[in-house]
Amino acid sequence: MSNPYAPPDPTRPRPDPVPRVRPDGSSPVPQAPPPQPPDPVEAAKAAASVRTTLLLLIAGILVVALPSPWYLSAIGFGLVAVVVGARAVVRAWRAHAGTPLVVLAGMLTLSALLGVAIGTQLIALMPAKSGYERCQQAALTQSAQDACTAQYKKQIANLQLRPTAG
Repeated sequence: MSNPYAPPDPTRPRPDPVPRVRPDGSSPVPQAPPPQPPDPVEAAKAAASVRTTLLLLIAGILVVALPSPWYLSAIGFGLVAVVVGARAVVRAWRAHAGTPLVVLAGMLTLSALLGVAIGTQLIALMPAKSGYERCQQAALTQSAQDACTAQYKKQIANLQLRPTAG
């Protein structure tokens, strides 16, 4: 009986632990399919959709600074940006355009979705904000402007205290 703790004999051939080829010629280890090359036409269309989504987001951000009711058009820009961005994500994924383009399109789409969610919450504040803007335009003195601000804060507090239906 040989010593199991002895070092292996260097002259003895050692079997291959993982057979490289089966007797029938096939490989025992499954091979991953080769990556598909990107489609340049579809990748360019996806990149154009990402740029359009970015421009729609910038337009929505700029429109928010306008007085009421114009700032509500930012919700429309955001909704269009969500649709165009989602299509850009799908188009970039199918075109195998690369991870950076897919991630960028996804981030822009999520940003647009967040903007739409915040914008729809501003609809509840629209009566108070439009009254505040009218009051500020009519105020000629600092004390009148302070009174407008106090009234606006009171209206916001009343909206926060109002019970919700549920």
